[in-house]
Amino acid sequence: MAETENKGDVKTEPTSTAETTAEPTSETTAETTAEPTAEPTALERKIYQQVEYYFGDHNLTRDRFLQGEIKKDDGWVALETLVKFNRLKALSDDYGVICAALQKSPSKLMEVSEDKTKVRRLPSKSLPKNTEQWRSENKARTVYCKGFHQDDTLDVIQQFFQDKGKVETVFMRRNENKEFKGSVFATFSSLDDAKKFVEAEGIQYKGEDVKKMFKNEYFNMKLEEKKKKKEEEKRQLEEETDQLEKKKAEEKQKDVEYTKGCILHFSGAPGDTVREEVSKVFLPFGDVKWIDFNKGDTKGTVRFSTPGAAAAAAQEADGKVTLKGEELTCRVLEGEEEKQHWLEVYENQSKVRQQKKKMKFGHGRGRGRGRGRGGRGRYRGDRDHDRNTTFQGKKTRLDSDGEGSDGEAQQKMDDTSASAKRRLEESVKEEEPAKKHLKTEAD
Repeated sequence: MAETENKGDVKTEPTSTAETTAEPTSETTAETTAEPTAEPTALERKIYQQVEYYFGDHNLTRDRFLQGEIKKDDGWVALETLVKFNRLKALSDDYGVICAALQKSPSKLMEVSEDKTKVRRLPSKSLPKNTEQWRSENKARTVYCKGFHQDDTLDVIQQFFQDKGKVETVFMRRNENKEFKGSVFATFSSLDDAKKFVEAEGIQYKGEDVKKMFKNEYFNMKLEEKKKKKEEEKRQLEEETDQLEKKKAEEKQKDVEYTKGCILHFSGAPGDTVREEVSKVFLPFGDVKWIDFNKGDTKGTVRFSTPGAAAAAAQEADGKVTLKGEELTCRVLEGEEEKQHWLEVYENQSKVRQQKKKMKFGHGRGRGRGRGRGGRGRYRGDRDHDRNTTFQGKKTRLDSDGEGSDGEAQQKMDDTSASAKRRLEESVKEEEPAKKHLKTEAD
């Protein structure tokens, strides 16, 4: 037996094909007859699915516009407003057609007002709160599905899911150019339906197997792919950096110019030897330009100023050079070893120049350009002058003002200013013509 329930001006859908007449209430006096329920047409199915999407858990929890509308009239939203939504408008803007479609929906989510101008979500099916737990449960029921064509429409994809379980919403994934990527996120009404779809075998779309997994699994897969991609990019960057460094080193070696036969290598020095002692030992064998040796070292190099000087010094000093009773072993750097030595020399010189440049432009102790000791373009006395400068305005002397040289100087300044002012006033009076006296009877 079908029934029709009158709630003010609200009419719910009959539950069977039999006709029943509602009993009048205080607000409804006319007799209402329910129409037999028929199978929905394809258009009607699209209409109630679209409206139920608007008022469904997934959309309504995030749709601020609709949330504002349902607060205006106890949950009711005028069809005049809904038919402005593009997808519903594309299906139908006829109130009667929309209401008829909603009354044939098997979900019974929506109510239609008695005058068929408004609809609302059934108050008994309250909207869940948008909490972390609800979002987690909603995500657990969402499935990633790939295998659609880039020119497919939402209607086509919804048709694909028609017999795959009850689907609340289908989200078409798009790239940055808003082009369909061929994959969707489909949220099922229950976790069981989602599991059945994921675990089902042989599901195809237009003759091709679809790829499907839970949304959480998809996100974990993408995170792992991004991690591997990042590691691969890092590895490639390191390889490219190494290759670039090698290339730079090769170019340096090709371009380096140096005087051959100037570097003499020695070893066997005592551990407490200092550079000055090394210098005294080798000065008799030629003009020494540089000694690369630090206290505590047992070996080092001596650079002579002229080509071939190192070979001559080595030959002359062979078996004759001793330092603190220890005989030194000497040899001339040649070939690749000599070249590498000069590369290190040039690199060290470059580092020293860079450091001096930083110090010059304030990157060292000076705290920025022109802000070192005294700054650039400004001598130190300027700062002392600014520090001691005071505002030379009118001073009102108070009993608490201290006396002394500063007070006297200020008093003199005030006196001088007052005198100058009086002299100016007197000069102005002298320049003014005498005022004419008005003639009176007494004159």
